[in-house]
Amino acid sequence: MPRAVPVLVLGLAILGCSKRPPVSVVPVLDIPPPASVLDSAAVEDVTPTPTPEPSPTPAPLEAERDLEETPLPGGAIRALAPVGPDATTLLGSLAAPARLFADPSEWRVEGACRVVPVLGGAKAEDVVGAWNAALASGPGPLHWLLALGSAREQVRRGARLLPRADGRAQADAIQFCGASSVADLAARLAHPALLRALADRPAAAAGSFFVPTPDGGFVPNPSARDGGPLVDRVDSVDPGGAPALLFKLGDVDVAVVQGRDVRALVALPERVRLTPAPPRDPTYFLWLHPEKRWLNATKFPFRAWLAGAIDRNEIVRLLFDGRGTRAYTLHRDESAYASYPSRPDLPLVPASRPRLGLYYDEEDPAAALLAARLRAELGAKNVDLRLQQLPRDRLIERVDAGDVDAALLLHRPETPDPVLALLGSVWWLGDAVREETLALLDATALEEPAARARAAESVEQALLADARVVPLVRLEAWLATRDGLVGVRVDPDGTLRLDAAWWRR
Repeated sequence: MPRAVPVLVLGLAILGCSKRPPVSVVPVLDIPPPASVLDSAAVEDVTPTPTPEPSPTPAPLEAERDLEETPLPGGAIRALAPVGPDATTLLGSLAAPARLFADPSEWRVEGACRVVPVLGGAKAEDVVGAWNAALASGPGPLHWLLALGSAREQVRRGARLLPRADGRAQADAIQFCGASSVADLAARLAHPALLRALADRPAAAAGSFFVPTPDGGFVPNPSARDGGPLVDRVDSVDPGGAPALLFKLGDVDVAVVQGRDVRALVALPERVRLTPAPPRDPTYFLWLHPEKRWLNATKFPFRAWLAGAIDRNEIVRLLFDGRGTRAYTLHRDESAYASYPSRPDLPLVPASRPRLGLYYDEEDPAAALLAARLRAELGAKNVDLRLQQLPRDRLIERVDAGDVDAALLLHRPETPDPVLALLGSVWWLGDAVREETLALLDATALEEPAARARAAESVEQALLADARVVPLVRLEAWLATRDGLVGVRVDPDGTLRLDAAWWRR
């Protein structure tokens, strides 16, 4: 009998190792990025981008899922609430409807206006009321998304804050007037920000899969289409520790991570699955105001020198564990290279010491790392970079008013449309980009995707060519899910979806 004990233990160990890992869905972008807008005659930076080790192994594709598995209802999901710019965009869509408006084929035309039926049992007046409440709360994407007929006049007056939505509620629909094409209006109405604004208005978000609870959680909406979600509850977990520690302790089931947090989770393959989430990749860029001292230099192109003096590879390697790439465009273009002069030393007299104020979002930890690195790197080149952190709303207001020398900003469009993707960042850069903003508003009248892409490229090139906008790095975002949690996905617009998620038993 004693000899049978080791055999039994060995058998149990082999059985325990046979468990299949859970599967996550790899998000796929619907529209390929436009071609590079940079001058092909520029000298290419051939410095290799560092490759981090070890590298996460992406989860298998949907097609590899065991088709005999039957999703099981029940259980709860604890989602890590992000900090910084993603604080409202990641989990804010859980209680928002996935779709709110009818297809363009069902729109009605009234003169220069289009009347768009509202779906899901929501009332048009509740939807417009929720939008107007969001507009009154401060700067955000709704101000340029809902500025249609009034957009050009706003830009001409230098007033980028929309007082109320241009859409007008009718009995069962919302009327939108302006020069926007059908393709443009459809892309605006599909933008997640318009839907997130309805999340705390049950009457407006009647078609949502979840509804919020008083304690900050989410439960299935009893009136959700197709029976609603499979899990009983989703709870938001405050980011009180590193994601890897929270996964180890069993306190978190799903999170979106980047940088060094990815490496820490790679070490937990038996507990966590990592899947690339490209729609959530942030691109950080500098805004250099062309009318401020030093930045307005004409004899010596200081802005172009500064753009070329930044070591993007070192930023990615040192600050973000190599989990990202250098960026020379706002739109995703991995083949783009620098068109700025590569001059390591500031070609001014030794007594010259340019002083610039660099402003950034105080709640964005990645921006804080970047700002500190830029100060150290440029300080070694005799540039005095003075860091100023502000709340995000105040930062946008200061940039829009032309009140800053330089700002470290984030570009992560939640739309595949190139015109709207660029408009979302350019809108808040103020009068210094008035002509470019008006050019983008003209492009909203275009219907063909290729024409819209060319128009967006032309505007972006104008901003890049004289280094008013200086892209720095594009970071990798990864979806982390606990072992046994299946069906979590990130949509092409970056929305986290938990309505089809379930737990293996």
